This record gives sequence, C-alpha cells and structure tokens, in this order.
Amino acid sequence: FPACLLAPARAFLHARGIDRLYAHQAAAIEAALAGRDVVISTGPASGKSICYQIPMLQTLAADPEATALLIFPTKVLSRDQTAAWNLTMEQALGPVPAARLRAMPLDGDTRGEDRRLAREHGRVLSTNPEMLHTSLLPHHGRWTRFLRGLRYVVLDEAHVYTGFFGANMANVLRRLQRVARAHGARAQAVFASATLGNPAELAERLWGRPAQHIGADAGPAGRRTFVIWNPPRILARAWRGRRSANVEAHELMVRLLRADVPTICFTKARNTAEMMYRYVRTALEPDAPALAARVIPYRGGYSAAERRALEADLSAGRTLGVCTTRALELGVDIGALEACIIIGYPGTLNSFFQQAGRVGRTSGDALV
Repeated sequence: FPACLLAPARAFLHARGIDRLYAHQAAAIEAALAGRDVVISTGPASGKSICYQIPMLQTLAADPEATALLIFPTKVLSRDQTAAWNLTMEQALGPVPAARLRAMPLDGDTRGEDRRLAREHGRVLSTNPEMLHTSLLPHHGRWTRFLRGLRYVVLDEAHVYTGFFGANMANVLRRLQRVARAHGARAQAVFASATLGNPAELAERLWGRPAQHIGADAGPAGRRTFVIWNPPRILARAWRGRRSANVEAHELMVRLLRADVPTICFTKARNTAEMMYRYVRTALEPDAPALAARVIPYRGGYSAAERRALEADLSAGRTLGVCTTRALELGVDIGALEACIIIGYPGTLNSFFQQAGRVGRTSGDALV
C-alpha cells in the first residue's frame, strides 16, 4: 500500500480481500490524493473502481463535510456499484461509521423520501447523466450542503461520452463545476474506462482541465481467444445465402452450456434477446431441464424489482447463461462468465471490446 493510506482505506481494502495493490492502482490513488484529475484506462477487471474508491473514502473520512458524486451511464451499473460500496464499507468500518459514508442512489427508481434523505444527509451520491442534468443541477439551491463539500466527481465507463452525447455531457460537467464553485467547492475528476483510445484527450474535453493518464495495466489477465464464425452456406440446387446467424448462435450457446461453460450472448434488439432465450430453453428442456432453468433473458424494460433479481442471480453464479442486449455491456458485476457470443458487429470497437470484456474477468482463459 502507498504510505499515504490511512486506517479506513486500509480496512476497506482488507475487507475486499486485498493486501497488495497493482502498480496502476497505487499510481492512480497517489495522484488523486495529491489533488490531480485522473483518467484510468486499464483493461477489464483490472480494479479500476479501487482507484477512485480509496481516495474518495480517505478524503471523506478525514473531512466530515466532504462529499462525492459518482456518475454512471446506466441505473443498473449505478445500483451495482452502490451496493458493492455499502457492503464493503460495513464490513470494513462497522455499521455505525459506515452509515455516515453510505452511498445513496439518485435515479428514476429513487423514491421521494429517499431523495430527501440524499439531499439532507448524503455524502456519496450515485447517479446518471440524465438525473444530474434534470434533477440536481436545475435545483442546486436545494443541494447546497452537498455541493458545498463536493470534492470528487467520478465518471465510470467514460467511453460512452462520445459524439453528440459526449458534447452534451461536456456542457453538463462545465455547468456542474460552475455551480460547485458558486457554492464554494472545487471538485477534482476521476475518469475510468477499459476501452478508451484517447484517454487524456477525452478527459480534458469533457472536464475542461488536463488529467493525469494511468494506462499501464499491471493486473493479471488470462488468454482471450476470438473466433470469427461465418454461418455456413445453404446449398441446394442454387445459391440461397447463408444460415441464420441467430440459429448458429443459439446452437453454439447450447453446446457451451452443455459443457458447463458460463456464457453470455449479446444481440442488437430486445426481441432478438428474448427469441434467443426461447431457442436455448427449448433446446435444453427435453433432456436438461435443470440446465434450462439457469438461462435467463436480460434487456431494458424490466421493472426495478425484476432487474435486481436477475442481477443478483448473475452475480451469485446461479445463472449459467444469459441472452441480453447492450444493457449488460457496461461493467456490471455479472459473475465469472467464460464465453461471450456477439451476434453481428455491434458498430464500434468500444462496444465490441466492452462486450468481449464481460468474460474472463479473472485470470482464467475466455472465448469470444
């Protein structure tokens, strides 16, 4: 551990089962604690969340007025990271000290009473760009306590802020900084993503200030094998094209599941994800009903309770196969999956490598 780490930060790491940091984690933590803006672009499952959680915890534990804002692109990722932070805090510090640093979500699923508690008592706020833009900033006078102490703004999965969306996000972040300064605070930023081609440039364009780039990944990584699968030709009297990619994909997924390989299949549309799920279940149910029961669909449009239940099954390893849209593309904890099937090129290298990065998140090998 860096010598600058105090007891709460060390307890947090020990609660996560960590007694040594990777070199990139130590470098990012030291830079953030020195007051610099930081962008981390190491690979999937390289412990990027530790790079902002430790400086944030140490600063908030030392200053009872300090606050932190965590911005995630989706509600599911925000809720996943919030739950992980709160659980680790309680294990590390005990229920009463952890309650003072509890992360509170601010999204479309947050009830009115919980929003009031976040305004009045929240130290760590977990939100998404839409809620920041439409709920917090227009009513910043009601968030004076939180904004006055704002020390950290964290943008996880920063690669999503490109194009027109990225331009809008840059304006939102500049507005956030102006509002924070008006309330007497100067926040520093931490950006994180596994699939950034120009990390320092993107961070500066979004935040308006240069950020120190941490990109040398010192974490372990297994071998990832990429297979380009072209559906076979349909041969009859004349050329009739190729076999359906969806049919090929569901047959591949069935073979992987029968071999007890935890598998995720990415599709481009909700109805395709549901169709793939039905295909796989139908193929497995006659002779392997227990295996079929461990396959689920995942897409946008579920209720909050349904999403939480599906995510819990994924994280705990009770699910062996999942057919999904891009809803699980970002860094949600989805357990130890080993194979990923991507039906059709998703359109950008960012999306391709994000989807491929959902598997092999330990030091084991993975198949894409």
